Amino acid sequence: MRNNELILLIGLNVKVKEALNRLQNGIEGIAVGETMKTVIINTKDGDKIIPKKGSIFEVKLPSGEIIRISGDEIICRPEELTKRAHQG
Repeated sequence: MRNNELILLIGLNVKVKEALNRLQNGIEGIAVGETMKTVIINTKDGDKIIPKKGSIFEVKLPSGEIIRISGDEIICRPEELTKRAHQG
């Protein structure tokens, strides 16, 4: 992630670049949910639940820029991310 920048995944195009479960590598779609320890990605084959721990996600931002995010860095409740954003 870039200099403590807040990235909310829901609604963004996400691709699993690396995962502890190698069968999850390459899964891509729209992030439709997020829990403390998982990201839920809607794919052409249905929703896939990907653990954040040990995963690297490639995320396409609304600007078109593609960034990589370590799932280990975003293990927290989504509402905590929102609180951090407002605390600035």
